[in-house]
Amino acid sequence: KRVCAIHPPFRWQSVPRSEQMGEALENRREILLMLSAAGVTSAALGTAGNCLAAKAPPSGSLLAALKPQAKPIRTLDFADDDFSDLEPLGDAIGSAKVVQLGEPSHGAGTAFAAKARIVKFLHQRHGFDVLIWESGMFDVALAQAEMCSTSSDAVAAARKGIFALWSQAAEVKPLFEYIKISQASLRPLEMAGFDIQVTADGTREQFAQDLRAMVDALRDLSIRKQATSLAEDAIAARTRLYTSKFSDPRDLETLTNAVRALRAMVGTKRAAFEAVRGTLEI
Repeated sequence: KRVCAIHPPFRWQSVPRSEQMGEALENRREILLMLSAAGVTSAALGTAGNCLAAKAPPSGSLLAALKPQAKPIRTLDFADDDFSDLEPLGDAIGSAKVVQLGEPSHGAGTAFAAKARIVKFLHQRHGFDVLIWESGMFDVALAQAEMCSTSSDAVAAARKGIFALWSQAAEVKPLFEYIKISQASLRPLEMAGFDIQVTADGTREQFAQDLRAMVDALRDLSIRKQATSLAEDAIAARTRLYTSKFSDPRDLETLTNAVRALRAMVGTKRAAFEAVRGTLEI
């Protein structure tokens, strides 16, 4: 798999942390590229990995440091499939398996449009087939499932899990429609999330429903009773926390203890759980 990650605003100080992240990915490769605020909003793309990997100059602006490395982008039109202006980006990425796409703010429509076209380019020309959003892991799994549904609208599917700042943005709509169409192809563009937050309406209720369905399907009666009790404790405590705006720390303690016990149970009774759900779902 080759991965694009939609990420919060880029800051120069983040570069060392990103190098550590790359080392953590089984020491395979650093995350090679980020799109800076200056690079995207000026419709120019900083493509030299050496510039981004180096320390910021002691004086001068980030724009001044990036400008000598920038290449002009001809268009932000998603429908334009002449990707010759983006090839320097492909050269800079090389054989990297992870590309991180930042933005100057969570309301920068121009950056959204640029990234949508870049994702299409990376999928079509460079084999990237996973798009990871800064949205809930469980939430985006729901959105991806909706994308595979023949009856679902692309934007409606995205709103099942992706933060509204992207899923309701006109600049991102063509990308969602492209992702939807790709699901029927030989190499679909698959979405995932990397945030632990709840990022879409109805997710908490759906999670509770799915958790109950899983423990209800356990075949061993004693395991099912224990798992059901822990699941209900966790769901009830989580509901109280959100309803009360986290006012009672005892609810957090109840939730934490129930989750830890349920996770421990999954670990010791793995075969029982895998008989009803797959490893990833568990």
